[in-house]
Amino acid sequence: MFSLRMTRICLGAVVAATALSARAGADDFTADFHRGCVNAAVASMEQNGVKADAAFQKKVNGYCDCGLAHIKGQFTASELMSLRGPNPDPAVMGRIKPIMQQCSQENFKQ
Repeated sequence: MFSLRMTRICLGAVVAATALSARAGADDFTADFHRGCVNAAVASMEQNGVKADAAFQKKVNGYCDCGLAHIKGQFTASELMSLRGPNPDPAVMGRIKPIMQQCSQENFKQ
């Protein structure tokens, strides 16, 4: 359940980061994605009673770093831009989900 929640959080961050970086370069996308991923994860967990202590923050950073590395390595700029707007490309979203699930499993082992 925790892994699925984290995946949903970061998929939202991908869309938000892509929209924020629409006219920006790869470095801006990287910063926006990571910041959005971490902020969304921490906010969601705190809303659910999980304290964002240093150990949790380290896991979140690892999760977001993992997702970002795989996404940047496997997607073109055009594919990332297809996530903008109210109707993100379902094929691209479908490819991101397993990446984030794997990163979640690697970083949030029970």
